[in-house]
Amino acid sequence: MAERFLWENCILQRGAVAEEFFRTFFKEGKRRILLIAGAGFDPRTLHFSELLADTGPPHLDAIYLREERPNPSPELVEKSEKNLANLRKLIPSLDVQPIAVFTADNAVVAGRNAIAAIRSHDLGKYSDICVDCSALSRGVIFPIIKYVLGSKKADRVNVHVLVADEPATDDSIVAIPWERADYMLGFRGESPAAKDPAPARLWLPHLVSRHKTAFDLIHRTVDPNDTCPILPFPAKNPR
Repeated sequence: MAERFLWENCILQRGAVAEEFFRTFFKEGKRRILLIAGAGFDPRTLHFSELLADTGPPHLDAIYLREERPNPSPELVEKSEKNLANLRKLIPSLDVQPIAVFTADNAVVAGRNAIAAIRSHDLGKYSDICVDCSALSRGVIFPIIKYVLGSKKADRVNVHVLVADEPATDDSIVAIPWERADYMLGFRGESPAAKDPAPARLWLPHLVSRHKTAFDLIHRTVDPNDTCPILPFPAKNPR
């Protein structure tokens, strides 16, 4: 039997079509919906929560993850608190979970902590799980989606991955890289060295502006024989 890929039945919707899907599909009486999203400073934090709340689904629960980093800016904390206050008005049954991004010795544990927060919920009782990536970091998004898709409790659940695209906001957010490069939780894979003691390494970095330090760290860790950069597309100026 051929291997079944998790994404083989994936349907992609954008813009007005996606919003219309929200207003019709999630309003059906049999839907029990769990929203997993971020509750931070990002202005996109409220977007899908407002759409779901306006749709008026028969049953809606929400888990909001608050990524906590050392010495946050008072301005960003204020924006986060304002967003959280608005979320409480939209979805009273929300569950707010603080997620420490770093340990005391600066090890990155955000993905592990996010999964621990979600694991306490019975995913199998929902018909639909919505993962809103808009206000969460990559190190949290990917482990969450992999966990939800691989959960036996959610085997018969529809999984919806949501993202509100806003390049101007993304460009204004300055990422803080860790002191060394490492795999995301759950994505290490099998080492080719197990089959070939001296494998050729081809590095395919997906280029992102203002991430030179992170790329330098990854390059030193991978130590590739050759590099094939992937340009961001679509983009106003791929260079």
